[in-house]
Amino acid sequence: MNTQQEQWKAIAECNGEYYISNHGQVKSYKFGKERILKPGITSKGYPFVMLSIKSQKAKLNTIHKLVGMAFVDNPNNKPQVNHKDGNKLNNYFENLEWMTHQENIQHGWDTGLFDDKRKKLVLQQFYIDQRRLLI
Repeated sequence: MNTQQEQWKAIAECNGEYYISNHGQVKSYKFGKERILKPGITSKGYPFVMLSIKSQKAKLNTIHKLVGMAFVDNPNNKPQVNHKDGNKLNNYFENLEWMTHQENIQHGWDTGLFDDKRKKLVLQQFYIDQRRLLI
């Protein structure tokens, strides 16, 4: 349960036009108005928003990654944000943690997030990634 008061931080590189909350909401200040953005859902089930910064194309940003970058410490500079409870819609900052790709895959196995159909595909991708690291 999200009992902590909602806090907002400016999203890096957005010139103060967009803010992310520790509860996983995105606020826009573009065009002189404050409004909460309604996220879409990626094909993999992650909530996202499109953020446009002056002189650049709009870019897809997943909510969990924005919350992680703003509110979750990453002392080991790990590249992926993981949902501790496995729920891709729960982007509360205390439910998120930074992981390596291998740790994230292992978390999926340990918590039963991978169904039988995906196990083979995930293993194939893992081994492909490992081969790329060795090249």
